[in-house]
This record gives sequence, C-alpha cells and structure tokens, in this order.
Amino acid sequence: MSIIEVLIIALASAMEIASIVICKGAMFSKVSKDKIGKMLLIVVGWNVLTLMIGNAFAYPLVNWDQTMIGKFAKGFFVILIFVSLSVWMLVRSFRNNFMDEVRNDILKWSDTFKLSSLSGITSALVGFGFGLIGTNLILQLVVFAISSILAVICGIFIGYRFGYHPKRKGYIFSAALLLIIDIELIIDFVRTIG
Repeated sequence: MSIIEVLIIALASAMEIASIVICKGAMFSKVSKDKIGKMLLIVVGWNVLTLMIGNAFAYPLVNWDQTMIGKFAKGFFVILIFVSLSVWMLVRSFRNNFMDEVRNDILKWSDTFKLSSLSGITSALVGFGFGLIGTNLILQLVVFAISSILAVICGIFIGYRFGYHPKRKGYIFSAALLLIIDIELIIDFVRTIG
C-alpha cells in the first residue's frame, strides 16, 4: 500500500477520532493543557496500541499462502474490512444519539477510555487490514500517531466552540475517504485475480 493510501486511511481514522472527541470538547467550559494532555494520552495511546494489536494478529497470515487462492482470500478480507468500516461510519453519522450538552469540566479516565474504545476497534481492524497487505508498521504508526494527535486537539476545540453537531460531518467525511480506498482496493483486487 502506498503512502498516499496510508495517509487517506489515517485521515479517515482521524476524522472518526475527532468526531468522538468533539462530544467531550462540547462539555468543557474551559479548555486547558491538562485536559488536552489526558485526552491525547488516552485516545492516541489507545489507537496506536490497537493498531499494533491488529497488525500483530495479521502477521502470521502475511506469508500464509502465496498461491492464487491465498492472495484471493487475503484481498477479499482486506476489502471486506474496509467496506465494513465505510458502512459503519455511515451508520454512525446517521444515528442521532441524544447528548445532553451540560458543561462538565471533570475529565474522568474511565469515561474518556469508554469514549475512545470504538475508535480503538476501528484502529485494530485497520491494523489487521494493513498487516494482511504487508504495509510497513513504522509508517503506519507514525502517520496514525500524528493524525490522531491533530484529531484530538482539533476535536476538542471544535466541540468547545461549536458543540457536538459537527460530529456527523466528521463521520460522513471519514466514510467518504474509506469509500475512495474501497474503490481503489477493489480495482487492485480485480487486476490481481484477472
């Protein structure tokens, strides 16, 4: 997978993270370095860790079967993963969860971890897909760490300034980016088996 494709997927993941963090930023009456630091530590740390875990689960399968059947199976699973993530982002964008926008400056570790758990699942699936393709792990980690840091900081300030309503746009943008990657993966898959 090229660096451009990794950047697009990292941006899609970052938009999901920003959409999640927007909800927390909407509750702050004041943004402080302490709150940003805690959110960065938990959200970015969790997403990078789950990306590595997903990659580790795929590692035994990378050299699994180099025949046409093995390549077909790996390609099919990668497409299935990214198409599923696209659909999941669309579903999340149209789900209208009630949020009580009450100011709450107490940032609990457990609440923040619960908030970031869904993006961790996405990161694990992306890591698994990257691992099946054989994408460089260092490249993944650097790009995802940088994009996650920017997503958390932007998400906090967007939520603080505009409330939780921009989160829907983040999910839609994330789904659109993943659909671009889906199309590219399907074209490559057809070329490979054709």
